[in-house]
Amino acid sequence: MIIKKKIPLWLKLINFINLIPIVMLPIVFFGSIFMFDAPQSKYEELEGWLIFIGVNSYPVLLIGAMFLSFKLYKNKMTCLAVAIPLIVFLFIVYVGVYLYRL
Repeated sequence: MIIKKKIPLWLKLINFINLIPIVMLPIVFFGSIFMFDAPQSKYEELEGWLIFIGVNSYPVLLIGAMFLSFKLYKNKMTCLAVAIPLIVFLFIVYVGVYLYRL
């Protein structure tokens, strides 16, 4: 008999808080369009595309961390299930602060 382990409310809240930055996606997408204003060379254009894709793909990282967290919890790895979304959230905050200082 397979017993399905329910995901507790506290883990759902941690992951929900981790998904809040997705609300900013339209503003981030609009702002990231301006990376292509005046490319000087073909290398800067490639770099602009890589940064554009990297900046706009952060929701994939957040949603992936949520699903990984739920899967780890079901496999009885509670500490990792809590650590993964927190590490991803802190990483995004760190990158945001770093880019803001540039």
